[in-house]
Amino acid sequence: MNSQPHPDTGSTVVLTLAHEHGVPLEETSIARMFHACQRCHNRYDAPMRRAGIMARTRAMCAIGDLFDQ
Repeated sequence: MNSQPHPDTGSTVVLTLAHEHGVPLEETSIARMFHACQRCHNRYDAPMRRAGIMARTRAMCAIGDLFDQ
């Protein structure tokens, strides 16, 4: 399926190696990984990325409040 047209988009499929959420990268074994096209991998990771962006934004606001006195 790698380098073949994606069934939904028609774009060239590039397979990626994804790991299960909630498992630290250094503890990820091959059994906890899976192949996914870039589109599916990005969809799988999107909620985690969104949560990370929100957490970093909140942390930056908190640091700013700490020193705005």
